[in-house]
Amino acid sequence: GASREEVDILLEKGIRSMRQRYVHLSTSAQKAKEVAKIHTEDPVLLVVNAQLAQEEGVTMLSATENIVLADEIPPQYLSVMQD
Repeated sequence: GASREEVDILLEKGIRSMRQRYVHLSTSAQKAKEVAKIHTEDPVLLVVNAQLAQEEGVTMLSATENIVLADEIPPQYLSVMQD
């Protein structure tokens, strides 16, 4: 999830890790919202087209049942989750 201010930047530039080695992705909307609320009151959830990203060479690793790791997520694989 991201703040409303960050969404346009992420959709344009993609997601890159800032403080950690990998980008951490949640496998469910519920978990993503829980984590995002730590950083912002009204998070916007982004959907990653993981299947297409992996088919086109983006490496993703399953860290836990709820977390997938990636070096980065290019913008063409991102969209805003609709309520």
